[in-house]
Amino acid sequence: MLDMLKGNGLQVLDNEFLAYLAEAISDETLGYTTPGTDVSGLAAELAVLVVAASKTKALVEIEWFDKAVEFDGKVQNPVLCLREATRHDPTYITSWWTRYRDDGI
Repeated sequence: MLDMLKGNGLQVLDNEFLAYLAEAISDETLGYTTPGTDVSGLAAELAVLVVAASKTKALVEIEWFDKAVEFDGKVQNPVLCLREATRHDPTYITSWWTRYRDDGI
């Protein structure tokens, strides 16, 4: 869930980041896995952490994972990895942004 008060004025990158993460959380909850180093795979890695934390806490904040953590024997920042993968994904902005703009939305 996105806190709309805090989320007011989100940048396009933040919206894309959250969309990938929401999909990955849904997949993780339903038992689907998406391995890989692309955007979906990195979102899946972060979703594993979020879903695991949600089993013991009523509220999970993404900021908790915006630090170096160990995952599969590697130390990395899962939030930063997903954010950068989203920023450099070839479909970022060029696809959906154009589609909505062309529809006059």
